Amino acid sequence: MRSHTLEDISSSVSSVAAQLEILLKNADSDAKLMRFLLNTRRDNPKAAAILGFDPLICSALDKYPILRGLTARLAMNFMNAVRFVMLENYPKAWQRLLDASVDPILYKGEEELYINLGLNIAAAAEEQNGYVFFAKKRIDHLQNTGRENEARQELREFLELLPNDAELLSLKYFIDPVEGENLYAHSAYLYDIFGPGLNRTHDLDFYIDYAKTQRGNVLDIGCGTGRVSMALAKAGMNVTGVDLSESMLASFRKKLALTPKSVAKRIEIIQGDLTKLEINKKFSLAIMPNRVLQLLPAGEYVSLFMSRVRELLDDNGLFIINVYNPVRAAMLVASFDGKEPGIAEYIDKDTNTRITRENWLGKLDTANGVRNFHTKYTMLHMDSGKEETYMETERMMEYGLDELRKMGEAAGLEAYQEFAWYDKKPISTEASELIIVYKKKQQ
Repeated sequence: MRSHTLEDISSSVSSVAAQLEILLKNADSDAKLMRFLLNTRRDNPKAAAILGFDPLICSALDKYPILRGLTARLAMNFMNAVRFVMLENYPKAWQRLLDASVDPILYKGEEELYINLGLNIAAAAEEQNGYVFFAKKRIDHLQNTGRENEARQELREFLELLPNDAELLSLKYFIDPVEGENLYAHSAYLYDIFGPGLNRTHDLDFYIDYAKTQRGNVLDIGCGTGRVSMALAKAGMNVTGVDLSESMLASFRKKLALTPKSVAKRIEIIQGDLTKLEINKKFSLAIMPNRVLQLLPAGEYVSLFMSRVRELLDDNGLFIINVYNPVRAAMLVASFDGKEPGIAEYIDKDTNTRITRENWLGKLDTANGVRNFHTKYTMLHMDSGKEETYMETERMMEYGLDELRKMGEAAGLEAYQEFAWYDKKPISTEASELIIVYKKKQQ
């Protein structure tokens, strides 16, 4: 079989494009156009593929979403198959990819091909922002398909190539969740807007009741922007809040500055890793609200962490954690691909910005017991029309009830109360949460 030259393809494209334009003018159904493109793909795939880069054809096909999808896929196949495309063609190819990126229907089922093509074209076109865009998509895709080790290795390679890129550095958390750049570095303020930062109160009475019963200092581990800490302080408790994220704590401090001094004086904020901090006081109650335990690295680290919590408890101290129920999570993912029905929306009147948030659970990495929890924020600046998108992924360890009991036992903590929700309902398969109240075992 003879190889096609660029001239051959250009000639074929001209012929196909002319036929397609005639069809577009006289088309009475999507089916006729689809049949034509399918035949062209079979008879002259390279010529059909390059149509994806022809701006006139792409413009005409905008009226036909199904056909846009087909030409986008043809374009991807073409760029991977034909290596002699001249560099001046890359700007068109790059724009075509950007068009496809805003509509996942265009590359459904061919995500890996689309992402790898994006990396190649961005590199050839020297589009650094585009390269980072597709690098993040690549990491996310690997995690969603259960290839955690590949994701970590490729992130290291991306960081070697672009060591100072802020967006890639924000993903360093996946390589080392404790020492890496914290996940919330760019979105702590959004955490408060959408909750659980401000709006969720479902668990506050639960923690306040335990704090009042224990009558002592409270340690809020993973305190974030201070939702639970501030509620406890308002109820008269002395609270020490610890968090790894300086961004989260910065939001906490801003709120604290607006809080009455009688409340603020009861709160101490400490930034850092609990296993490495010097804290010279004992606590009657330690809490880890909002599934924070699941964000910690498993194995040796979480064992060290649990032991450190025990050291900080007084003789009758309690430690409360909650995690999502892995059985329920599996059912959720199976029922609708993990996506929550609907998207939360918020209008920031000060900046005239519409912010939307979408959450979903990824597939379980069975080898490591990790499930990714994805959050996508889209900010539309309504004055300028500019749109920004931030994608974050939390690597959440999955723990069953028996495993949580054993983890506590190994650290000298006895699981003596277990609930499915903050109203103290008993645990069931359908429950969304597993809440464990540990008490310090006497040695």
